[in-house]
Amino acid sequence: MEARITGLDALKRKLTPANVKKPAMDALRRIVFKLESIIKEHTVVDTGRLRASILSRFQGEGASVATNVNYAEAVEYGKGSVPSRYWSGTTKVLGEGGSFTYGVNHLQDTLTEEEKKIASEICINVERS
Repeated sequence: MEARITGLDALKRKLTPANVKKPAMDALRRIVFKLESIIKEHTVVDTGRLRASILSRFQGEGASVATNVNYAEAVEYGKGSVPSRYWSGTTKVLGEGGSFTYGVNHLQDTLTEEEKKIASEICINVERS
């Protein structure tokens, strides 16, 4: 009995950095935009300023979902001078923290199998900056 694999040379020629990078970056974009959508959907809204400020940013081969609103951390972690109704509302709705934490924790639930494979190789962190 013999098994023969053919076409390996042709496959090697196709797997150039240029041919692999675009599909990987397209998948990264889909994943990041899904994360942005989840975060926005679960952000507590008073005026809408915080939700509107949440944007995806792509830098080189990396990406982030972030906000520049100065009270975002207080809303996310329930600290500072943010009225407690926002934090308690977020906790009641999400049960596990703010919208960024919820988004990261539930991103996998929205991904296709292909995206899950790529996402498993991506470091996803909620960072305070």
